[in-house]
Amino acid sequence: MIEIYVGENGYLTMGNGKTLSMVIDSYNLKQKGYTIMSNFKIDFVDKYYDIGELNDILEKYNKIVLLADELSVFSNAYSFNSSNSRGLMRFVTQLRKKEIILKATSQVFNTIPRFIRRLGVTINLVEKLHYDNKICLVEDNRICEQDFHKYRVTNVRSKNQKPRFLIPHLIKFDKISKSFKMYKDYFYNCYDSDQIIMSDG
Repeated sequence: MIEIYVGENGYLTMGNGKTLSMVIDSYNLKQKGYTIMSNFKIDFVDKYYDIGELNDILEKYNKIVLLADELSVFSNAYSFNSSNSRGLMRFVTQLRKKEIILKATSQVFNTIPRFIRRLGVTINLVEKLHYDNKICLVEDNRICEQDFHKYRVTNVRSKNQKPRFLIPHLIKFDKISKSFKMYKDYFYNCYDSDQIIMSDG
């Protein structure tokens, strides 16, 4: 299974919640027993990797979620013949056999490698919204006049699936108090949104 989180062409494509949405969805999969592997720092990750390890991952692991922030660093629509592109192509065509879920971000749809687009992947359009459901066009939340943001995630390839709405807070059941607790901004703070993603190839 492959899911890619993208921004809307012509709108805010940086700071709109692509990585945040991917992190929230991955946290929920971790609660279901999946191992989380990532190419960027997250508090709850199990293992970090780089693209040169994709063959080893295929051979050694089952039931994992592989996170790739900034997929175009590994491969993009205009670099099909690079060694990274060939390695990624082999990986994505084999991952279904090992119960591996690939989740990745890309600034816009057009930069996703064509060989991935042709595989019938899930494309999640992510939009950052204010409380009144208007799209926020401010990249940095810290300078936005609105304090509250939520994120609309729409599977653009499914006409029947309704959009999902995500918030950056973790709501968790506390066994001691026997009540739900909210950890404000947990998902904003559990990864470094300023980390530079580099390729090794």
